[in-house]
Amino acid sequence: MKKNDYADMTLGGLFVLLGLATFFYARSHYDMGELTNMGPGFFPAILGATMSILGLLVMLASLGVKAQKREFSLRPAFFVTLSIIAFAVLIESLGALPAIVALVFLSSMSENRGTWLSKLVLALALFGIAYIVFKLMLSMNFSLINGVF
Repeated sequence: MKKNDYADMTLGGLFVLLGLATFFYARSHYDMGELTNMGPGFFPAILGATMSILGLLVMLASLGVKAQKREFSLRPAFFVTLSIIAFAVLIESLGALPAIVALVFLSSMSENRGTWLSKLVLALALFGIAYIVFKLMLSMNFSLINGVF
């Protein structure tokens, strides 16, 4: 008889709860709008529903599976968290390009893989995608580099 992976089951359950909380908060506090004219609550509600469905799938996948041995490493958690904080701070003060470069380089410090050139190419590709999607397609007003353009 196989055992269940309780760590995955627990985390899947937490994703279900967080997703449902997000869904119901968005539905009760924001206007949903319609599919052709979305309100501010539409995206968070869909995101919460999707998170709940994915959490449910993780829970179902953990049934009848023997738990794997897991190790927690502080280094990746630290650098990924630091990169997100740096992005949030830098996008307001310096602009999108420096924030994306900082995000890529700081988060890549969690593992000792990849060259500086590959990290730079990744940062520039992410910046290009962000520029095309947010600046050109969605016409959002944000600074690419503060004080320059």
